[in-house]
Amino acid sequence: MGPGAPADRRAIIKDAPRYPYDPAKAKEIAEKAGVKGERIVIATSPLDSQTTIVAQAVEQAAKAIGLDPKIETLSPEKYSTLFTDAAARKGVDLFLTFWYTSITDPLDVYGSLETGMFTNYGGWSNKEFDRAIEDAAGTYDPAARAAASAKAQKVALRELPWLPLYTQPTSVFLGNRITGVQPSVAYLYYPWAAEIGAKK
Repeated sequence: MGPGAPADRRAIIKDAPRYPYDPAKAKEIAEKAGVKGERIVIATSPLDSQTTIVAQAVEQAAKAIGLDPKIETLSPEKYSTLFTDAAARKGVDLFLTFWYTSITDPLDVYGSLETGMFTNYGGWSNKEFDRAIEDAAGTYDPAARAAASAKAQKVALRELPWLPLYTQPTSVFLGNRITGVQPSVAYLYYPWAAEIGAKK
């Protein structure tokens, strides 16, 4: 990101909003919005244990703020269609996605929320956000790209078209005689096995 980028990143992080755990405040907001007691459908699937655990945690949180959540368990095949078919999402208010960046560029994630993108599952649209993404993608200047990306981030964190819940570390166990494995999501794309070797 060029000279001075670490300080710029620190400023961006410092300005990022915080979301303190405050069920009473959330309940008050829900009441003011007129959604108290409203039924919401949370789609889940027995894909793995974390999907079930997170869905149950979201259900409990929804109850705590006065909503009426219902977990609808789908087969893995039907659940996967939620990501590709808008018709399959009819009647579903919330479902879980697991996102990560494939490259070291925030646009890899934020670009997915542009108006009309198929990954923009809720159909969210914000002209300010779209312009920031276009500005970031249209420049080679590192500082300008970082500033535009930060602007897009600010809008997304204010509007919350996605609700970030948690981040999960990539765990790996190595024997005492092995080295070279990188514990990151890079294993999906990178020829990691080529770097494994014996410790001297």
